[in-house]
Amino acid sequence: MDADVNYYALVLDNQYVGYTAYKVTPDYLYLSKIYITSEYRNKGLMREVFAWFDELSEKYGVKQHLRVNQGNTQAISVYQYLGFVLLTEEITDIGDGYQMVDYVFEKE
Repeated sequence: MDADVNYYALVLDNQYVGYTAYKVTPDYLYLSKIYITSEYRNKGLMREVFAWFDELSEKYGVKQHLRVNQGNTQAISVYQYLGFVLLTEEITDIGDGYQMVDYVFEKE
C-alpha cells in the first residue's frame, strides 16, 4: 500500500459495508478505491462517501479525479450523476497482449 494513500473501512451499524481510499496531490484529490458491498448498494451510501470527498477537496482546494474501467457503466453513470466529467481515456498494457482501458473523470 502506498504510504501517501489514505484507506478507510466503511462501517454501518457495526457491519463492514465497503472501503474507500484517496490520495491528496498538489493538483487534485485522487479517489483510488470506492467499493460498497452489493447488499448495501442503492441505499444512498455512495452519496455520503462522495459528500465527504467534496468536503475534502474543498479543504485542500483541489479538484477530484478518479479512474474507472470503461465497462463499468453503472459506476460511470453514478459518477456523472454526481457531477464528474470525462477528461480522457487511458490505455494501460497489462501484459500478454491485454490492455486495461479506463476513463479519467474530474469534478470541480
